[in-house]
Amino acid sequence: MPGARWQESAALLGLGVAPKTVSEFELSEMLGNSSLLLQRTTRRVTQLYDRVLGVAGLTADQFGLLANLAAMAYRGLDAPSIGQFAEQMGMDRRTLNRHLKQPGDSGLVTVAISQSNKRVRTVGITEAGVAKLSEALPSWREAQAELDEALGIEARLALNGLLALADERLTSEETAAPESVRAPRGGVDGGDR
Repeated sequence: MPGARWQESAALLGLGVAPKTVSEFELSEMLGNSSLLLQRTTRRVTQLYDRVLGVAGLTADQFGLLANLAAMAYRGLDAPSIGQFAEQMGMDRRTLNRHLKQPGDSGLVTVAISQSNKRVRTVGITEAGVAKLSEALPSWREAQAELDEALGIEARLALNGLLALADERLTSEETAAPESVRAPRGGVDGGDR
């Protein structure tokens, strides 16, 4: 009986959970929630892109960072602040800083102190970063083709539309939240805005 195995496992692990209080239906509900489904799907899609982009020496995350920095530079924002770029990427600053370390060490991006505000750091794509992005473009197209093969072009476009809509609505809800309930921005002094 699955419930008995759960109860034994919980007891062995010292979870102190009363498994009898969670029904099979509730477990099914929990495991079918949007967050878990998105996480699992994101991992699978990222693995596909990582595998194919690895030929060019990039991960999917690194490709995304470089593509977004290149797009911002193309639109005239050559050196956004860490805060601006974190917002663009949908990341907090600490996570972004971790993701920038390897491309920074490889000379693909630069992180510098802002000339106008010494408390703010800026990030930009280098010529080497633009060259790496161009080099990776055929691999990215190959990954896109594999995803289209797996999902179908129409399904991928529909998925992209739903993800863009969700991002827009969730971002507007976050920015509409009162300051007291928003996630903290920057360090103790509020730098890197």
